[in-house]
Amino acid sequence: LAEQDRQIPEVYAARLSPAALELLLAVPLDQAPAPFVAENGGARWVLDRSVPLPSTDGVAAPLPGLVSVGGDGHGRIFVDLESAGGAICVAGELDRARSVVAAAAVELVTNRWSDDMRVTLVGFGSALAPISEDRLRCVDSLDDVVEDVTDRLSASRRDLDASGIDSVLTGRVRGLRGDGLTPDFLVLASPPDPARLSELQDWARSAGRAPLGVLIAGDVPGARWRFAIDGSGMLDTGPLGVTVGAQLLTARSYAALAR
Repeated sequence: LAEQDRQIPEVYAARLSPAALELLLAVPLDQAPAPFVAENGGARWVLDRSVPLPSTDGVAAPLPGLVSVGGDGHGRIFVDLESAGGAICVAGELDRARSVVAAAAVELVTNRWSDDMRVTLVGFGSALAPISEDRLRCVDSLDDVVEDVTDRLSASRRDLDASGIDSVLTGRVRGLRGDGLTPDFLVLASPPDPARLSELQDWARSAGRAPLGVLIAGDVPGARWRFAIDGSGMLDTGPLGVTVGAQLLTARSYAALAR
């Protein structure tokens, strides 16, 4: 797409099955670049898993915020945290909701399909800090990091404006490098102070995709996306229209992983 100077679509989720990778587009686009094939009126771009991909050496990972939330019987579902344009909350019994967001946080820190990122665990303690000194930090409160994060978001917007690029997604696939494209992912163990969250929401809703993802355990009025976990471990992804068997990291598993 970058080589053809074509628009980069907003990918909000993906499904990975034994047969194919599917990218789910917020706005359908029926002209998929080979070797992807457009399906469902362009709402889904599908890549057969047997197709070899060209080298992407030197190009930043376009979707570092992709994180799996569970399986739907057809494959594993990934959600892109940046694409929400605001906070994603997980409603339901709080310990179970925390198991959802804790699993997502650990995957963000340890996955192999992302490159540069900053993951901040808020309210989980510091037990997992040694997992990745490069990617992960642990704080007690959103107050500890919000000024630092908004300063970086402001710098990112200046960098993009100076280059004439409309979003970090476009910048990444066109080979733009720099700290302005490095995302911050904040994972909270409980709902934060509404005023602090509102400040981050304003940045996330600004024009173009911002390098920011916010995932919160607990119900949050005004969250951009509201997921809900039930007692059987099924996660309803709300506006995404998919229900999955949730990927969970229980408190006991969390403690064992920390050890």
